[in-house]
Amino acid sequence: MLDAEALRVYLSALHYSLSDSLLIASSQDIRCLKDIAVEPYVHQVENLKQFVNHHQPRMMLFDEVGLGKTISAGLILAELSQRKRISNFLIACPGILVEQWREELEGKFRFRNVLAGKWADIAERLQESDDDTLKVITTYDAVRGHQEFFGSRTWDFVVADEGDYLARVYTGAGFNPSQRARVFRDMLHTERVGFFLLLTATPLRKNLWQVYSLADLSALPGENPLGPHDSFASTFIQGNPQQAIRIKPAQHPLFRQRMAEISSRTSRRDLKLRQQLVFPERRVETIRVPLDPAEQDLILSYQLFLLQRSNLYRNITKDALEELLRNWVRLVVKHGPRSLLELTRVSEAVCETLGDFPFSVIDEDGHSHETSLSYRLVSEAFIAFAKRHLPPDAETPNASLSALIQRLFPNLVEQFFKAEIEKKRRSNRLEEISLAQSVLSSPAAAARAFARKLERVHTSFEQEALKSLVEKAEAIGVPQKAKRLLEVVRGLAMARPDDYRLLVFTTRRATQDFLAGYLQANGFDGQVCVIRGGVPPKETKRTQDDFNGPELRPGPGYGLPRKHILVSTDAGAAGVNLQSCNTMVNYDLPWVPTILEQRIGRICVFRRCQPPVPVDVGHRFRLKKTTVPVETDRRFGRG
Repeated sequence: MLDAEALRVYLSALHYSLSDSLLIASSQDIRCLKDIAVEPYVHQVENLKQFVNHHQPRMMLFDEVGLGKTISAGLILAELSQRKRISNFLIACPGILVEQWREELEGKFRFRNVLAGKWADIAERLQESDDDTLKVITTYDAVRGHQEFFGSRTWDFVVADEGDYLARVYTGAGFNPSQRARVFRDMLHTERVGFFLLLTATPLRKNLWQVYSLADLSALPGENPLGPHDSFASTFIQGNPQQAIRIKPAQHPLFRQRMAEISSRTSRRDLKLRQQLVFPERRVETIRVPLDPAEQDLILSYQLFLLQRSNLYRNITKDALEELLRNWVRLVVKHGPRSLLELTRVSEAVCETLGDFPFSVIDEDGHSHETSLSYRLVSEAFIAFAKRHLPPDAETPNASLSALIQRLFPNLVEQFFKAEIEKKRRSNRLEEISLAQSVLSSPAAAARAFARKLERVHTSFEQEALKSLVEKAEAIGVPQKAKRLLEVVRGLAMARPDDYRLLVFTTRRATQDFLAGYLQANGFDGQVCVIRGGVPPKETKRTQDDFNGPELRPGPGYGLPRKHILVSTDAGAAGVNLQSCNTMVNYDLPWVPTILEQRIGRICVFRRCQPPVPVDVGHRFRLKKTTVPVETDRRFGRG
């Protein structure tokens, strides 16, 4: 393996060939234009120029949503292929984008023999293909799960689309990469990867360590231009380095300068100022949807459940736990398990024998309440405890097992109290937020979330409360938000019956299922399609084609859609081509602003400057509970 300095020399030699210098001063120097079926925009040509004229052939492209990063990447691939600098490549992306990438490269950039799909779809053909000419589009999970295949081959070019999937290499605590990021970091550390391009419009979702991590990947095998981990924290981060939310104001110029060494970003504002492109006009309107009494009761009941659950665990004492555990251990030892496997089987039998452990708790008003704690909670904790102290396979005499349990019993009580009770006293904020998102999304999503939670609770109070919440959610039926959405759809269908395209975003699959069924049952049967994660890429591509309609050739635009309504989870917000859409609804809002930005990017895409044309009017609605402002965005442009 080459050391870092030798690898930099190797990459420079790859980048600058004396026989055919890789420098582009203007579009006149681009050789692939005559062979591709797309005319790139000025900023996409600039992206190509910056990449090939870069001192090191690895870069991040942060163009805003809707500005055609895929076309920029395809242009770079086509130009390097035309100049014989690359003969194979690997493109990693979310599964939902695999077929879209294949269509773009084959249709617009004339690449042939591209293998696209998840690992199961392409594994056999990969093994039979020539490594030197291998052109692969696959998922991040495929690369992570089959590192021995992808990491052992030489790739002339690697593209990481939606590169924020790799954004955990470092945290405030130091080097702590996700498995996915570690695989790519290992690949980029070697001479097996030549060119590298990372694409994302949202490099910053949580904190500055994500940006630092992406910079570290894209600078390999060199040093991170933002400096070592500790130096970055002390130089750039204002406030708590663990949170890493803000850059010190005085360091903004230096931060931009360092990032410019390895990245490029074009914004809508840049293009508007240059008057190179026009964008749809956006107009915001607020629609307020009042809750009916049943919906209000569901929200209040959930808030009350959180309060009472917190009080419950606050009143469980170590004495009560010790009695609970002694009953459990006594019966387990009596059965005489001789191995960890036997112990697991015995624990199930003991659970059936003991049932629940009753105890009383006192609420904030001093009232006593009877409840119970399931012995299954003890069983799970006890097995986890035993795995740390007993050999997994070897038999253990029962007397030895009993002695071990008696000796470790005080430690078991202490560990159980900390792991199960104190943890629940602090409450799981992420879980509570997730449940709240489901409640605010739809009664269907709330019912599904509460039912899943019900499978994981161990006190009779929680079981009874969650059963009540499930029943209340299921009793609501059609929420007010859905009724208002139906009015919007009917209005669109009347205004432009042939070519309206309505894109509805929701955060929950249960809400997606409900809305699709509700709209189909109310006059739009056969007009609704869905996009979500976890489905085969070709199925997602068929859905896009049904919604967009046939692409007109020559010239921009699409024909009439086969289906007018697309209900999507946020899996469809990241990079999916839905430019034909003239209407978008944010049925509920993501709690991460960058996801909202990605959603808007599906519809608010740029248009080339041109003479005035007839304009159509579309709408984008965000329907939300009355506690949150609701917007409607109306845009002008071609339908």
